Amino acid sequence: MLIIALVAAGCNKLTRKKGESREANPVARVYDKYLYEADLKGVGTNAATPEDSLTAVKNYIDRWIRQELILRYAKENLPEELEEIEKKIDNYRQQLIVYTYERELVAQKLDTVVSTDELQQYYDKHRDAFSLRTGLFNLKYARLRNAPRARLDSVKKWMQKSSYPNNSKLTNFCRQFAVRYQTSDTVWYTKEEIAAVFPVDLIDWETVAFRNGYAETQDSSDLCLLKVNGYKFKGSDAPLSYVRNDIYNIIVNKRKLDYIDRVHTAIYDDALKSKKFETYQ
Repeated sequence: MLIIALVAAGCNKLTRKKGESREANPVARVYDKYLYEADLKGVGTNAATPEDSLTAVKNYIDRWIRQELILRYAKENLPEELEEIEKKIDNYRQQLIVYTYERELVAQKLDTVVSTDELQQYYDKHRDAFSLRTGLFNLKYARLRNAPRARLDSVKKWMQKSSYPNNSKLTNFCRQFAVRYQTSDTVWYTKEEIAAVFPVDLIDWETVAFRNGYAETQDSSDLCLLKVNGYKFKGSDAPLSYVRNDIYNIIVNKRKLDYIDRVHTAIYDDALKSKKFETYQ
């Protein structure tokens, strides 16, 4: 049987003789459409046993037959809709070709570097567009596990009093003994975001937050330190650091649209100049 012969050959080694058409050695037919040996290349390649490989080939052929039968039946029973479907397929194909070309063009040519000044200028000009939908906390925290007690007083001081030396020491300590930590003074969180990594339910949260305060608590395994440096109310302007990525994406996307528009215009103008198209009244 042909299927068994294909499996015995390994399926992944199906090759054609020199000059032989791809349409050689059909293995199945549905009306006037054929499935060929070459179409089975790779089917069953990763099967554990020859029997599994044979099953994979049989299943593939069966699925192909069923799909072709259903497709034939659908075409015969949707004669009026077929033309519209073909138009949609052709339109989608054209859009896909253009999209792929534009994507490659943008990847090769578009400048995606956005300077700090550009980010700041866009933020200043569109500040109203970045009002907060929820309150934000500017804070740093650490969940310490098995930290040496002799150094904890120093660690707490580093957490409470921000400076470059203190932050550097705190970061180095956290790398050794923290399960989770964030030691930058420029990061903002919603309450929900920080609650996902820090036991805020064990802290008098509002008192600490609105007094720009410091808090510590002990849960079952970790000593938890928290320092709130600032708070932004819902409806106030979002900090630039919090929306930096959003602004970057807006600027780059605008560049992309502008660049694509220039390419389209250049193609049109060149074709017009070269008389590559014309319209008829």
